[in-house]
Amino acid sequence: MALRLALLAGMALVAPAYAQDATWHTAPVSTNFNAGLNWDTGVRPTDTAFFGTSTITSLRSRTM
Repeated sequence: MALRLALLAGMALVAPAYAQDATWHTAPVSTNFNAGLNWDTGVRPTDTAFFGTSTITSLRSRTM
């Protein structure tokens, strides 16, 4: 019974994951798509990436 209650309590703490949109900065710090500093949210988007006018117009994708 205690184990069952512990499992139920643990499941209540799990938050759902949401996709995140982000906008590329107009003056990003690098060409790295995955670098959080290049995005308005501080992390790369997991859903839609928006681009407008920017000082960097070609990107590279590098895993961190």
